[in-house]
Amino acid sequence: MACSSVVILALFIRLCNGFGNASPSKVIVTGAAGRTGRLVFSKINKHHRTEVVGLVRTENSAKKLMKDVKCGLDQLVVCDVTEISDNNIPTGLEGADAMVICTSAVPVVSKYSMVKA
Repeated sequence: MACSSVVILALFIRLCNGFGNASPSKVIVTGAAGRTGRLVFSKINKHHRTEVVGLVRTENSAKKLMKDVKCGLDQLVVCDVTEISDNNIPTGLEGADAMVICTSAVPVVSKYSMVKA
């Protein structure tokens, strides 16, 4: 098992311990199509007592994640986390016991941002 997988598994176990003897029944993973998010989503997805919902930014990301992790479309929500508000909560996120935030770990520099400077 790779080092990052051990760390993710340890974090998930720690998350579960926060709920006493019971695992959280529903966990949301933001950035589920990214490097870390994919690992977290995959590990929790294998934990059959816990429902996992992955947030991804695009439909292409959702399709790729479904193929790689072998999950269903019902486990994914396509949305931009920066646009979520009290009045705009995507379907599928309600009733979650926990959220693992794995968004934007690797920033991408826009070519045009250098021109503005």
